[in-house]
Amino acid sequence: MGRLKMTPAVMGEPDYIRIEQVMYKFGCSENRARDIGLRCGAQRYVDGYVSYNYEILKKYFDTCPLQDPALAE
Repeated sequence: MGRLKMTPAVMGEPDYIRIEQVMYKFGCSENRARDIGLRCGAQRYVDGYVSYNYEILKKYFDTCPLQDPALAE
């Protein structure tokens, strides 16, 4: 999987992030991150790899209810 990379604070938040950064920023496993990214429509294919729209994921995690089945499992 490789080393987790943090986004420098001076650059602000990125538009798209890789799966390792999703796992780091939102504290979830790889399978959970892929499932949630697919469910909320944040998953994009760019040059042969998968990236996730950070704003969509952040909005999903900020507004999802605690009883969401995707997060409760």
